[in-house]
Formats: sequence, structure tokens, C-alpha cells
Amino acid sequence: MNVDGMPNINASVDALLNALDNTIPLVQEFLKDTSFPLEDRWALFLKSEKLLPSDTYGDGHVDALSRGDSLYDAFGVERRETTYYSDMDDMLHENSTPEDSEADEYSEKYDRMLEKRDEWREVVLQHGDGSFTYDW
Repeated sequence: MNVDGMPNINASVDALLNALDNTIPLVQEFLKDTSFPLEDRWALFLKSEKLLPSDTYGDGHVDALSRGDSLYDAFGVERRETTYYSDMDDMLHENSTPEDSEADEYSEKYDRMLEKRDEWREVVLQHGDGSFTYDW
């Protein structure tokens, strides 16, 4: 690499970091604004979650998902591992989708699971973080 190009790269990185610092609070504000549909806010969350802060494990909305199991047993989350909420959401969806043969008898239960998932998504959006580190 050309040493003459370094100041330009440094200036570009500084501008990018400054733009992120200014944009992340706006993203978090939108994610928390319940006047917009949950689907729209979740779509933005999926695009931006890797830019959002990461929390340390301990918030109740993560515990609620494990249903008394450890996070490793419930989701395969290792200690000191950073886990993105979208990955957990995908696992929730995969684990709650009925087989075609079970769809009729399962539909009411499935509808309740989707409602719970939407409630959990709302909690995640209100929390403002994109991930957590499982460090108990």
C-alpha cells in the first residue's frame, strides 16, 4: 500500500465512524417507536443489529426464552459467546413451525407462539441492543 494514501484512508474511517455515531441513536429511536409497524422496525433491526451495542447476559427477556433450561440447552449458546437476537429469533421460529401433517391441530398453538414471538421482538427492539454476551 502507498503511504501517501494513508491520510485519505484515515479520514474516510473517521468520517464513517462519525456517521455511525450519529446514526445509531436514530436507528434505536426508530426501533423503539411503536407508531411504526413491528414488521418495519424488525426489518431495520435485521439490517442494523451488528452495528448496535452488545449487552452482557442478564436481561429477563433472554431468560424467558429458555423456559428454565440453560441457554446452552435451549439455544446452543456457549458461555462467553456473543449471540445475535436475530439468530435466537430464527431458532424460535424454526422450533415453533408445525409440520404440514400437524398444521390443523397445531394452528391455535402456533398462533399463540407467533404472538409471543412478536411480544419478544418488541422487547428486543425496546432494549436497543443487537446482541448479548452470555457471561454469567
